[in-house]
Amino acid sequence: MLQPAAYPTTYPRLAKLDLLQSQAELLGFGDKFYRPPQTTRFEDGPNSTGVMMHASTGSGNDTTGVNDGSKTTTLVTYLSDAWNWGAEM
Repeated sequence: MLQPAAYPTTYPRLAKLDLLQSQAELLGFGDKFYRPPQTTRFEDGPNSTGVMMHASTGSGNDTTGVNDGSKTTTLVTYLSDAWNWGAEM
């Protein structure tokens, strides 16, 4: 329901991500390195419950709370899904 997605390769490069990948390769774990999924939207459009979301602006605050309309939270998923199923709020 939260639809996590990995940081796209089409977005600007992240120094921290590049560093982690190079460290994994130096340690012999380069084949196991991947971009972990996060609950940030990277494209405009409705989420799984029909709430219109915006693509991330790339502010870097995705894990601490970003206010650009791209963060998938319980407010925009579970509560809207409950509303769609007839819950009174």
